[in-house]
Amino acid sequence: MKGEVRTGSQYMCSGHMTMLPVANWFPFQRTPILEVDGVTIAHSQAIARFLARRHGLYADDVFDQARIDMITATMQDIYERLSAIWYAKENKQELKEQYYNEVFPVFLQGLESVLNENNGGDGYFVGEKVTLADLSFADISYTMVDWKSDVLKNYPKLNALKNRVESRPRIAEWMKKRPVCDL
Repeated sequence: MKGEVRTGSQYMCSGHMTMLPVANWFPFQRTPILEVDGVTIAHSQAIARFLARRHGLYADDVFDQARIDMITATMQDIYERLSAIWYAKENKQELKEQYYNEVFPVFLQGLESVLNENNGGDGYFVGEKVTLADLSFADISYTMVDWKSDVLKNYPKLNALKNRVESRPRIAEWMKKRPVCDL
C-alpha cells in the first residue's frame, strides 16, 4: 500500500551496538538493516531508496530521480560532517565552528538554489509532493538546527520546507513518540 508503512520495529541507539547478533542477517555486521518478505536490505541509503520507491516517495522520471539522489547525497555529506563533530576526540568546538561557518553554508546555498528551481521554493525539491529528498533534508537539518538553532536563518525557503515536512500529520506524530538517540 503506497503511503502507509506498517512495521514491527526494533530500535537501537549507539550504546546498544555491541549487542548485535553475529547472525547472517546482518550482512555487514552493522546497522541499519531492513527485512521485507524475507529479504534483508542493509545500509541506510539503500533502505531509504527502497522504501521511497515502494511507497511513492521517489520519482518516475530519471532526471527527477537524479535530483532526488543529488539532494540525498548532499544530505549524506552533511551528515558525515555532523558525525565527525560528534565523534571528535579533541577540537570538537573548533570543528563545529568550521563546518557551521564555512562548509554548511555552501551546502545550504546550493540546496536553497535547487529548491527555488521548483515552484519558487514554496513546495518541494522535486515535483508537487514530498519525496525522499525532502524527508532526507528534514531529517538531517533537524540535527543541524538542534546543534545551532539559527543555522537556517539565511535560508528561508529551506527553513519553510523543514517546517512543512515536520508538520505533516504522521511525521509530527512520529516525532513526538520516536526513540531519542544521539546523532
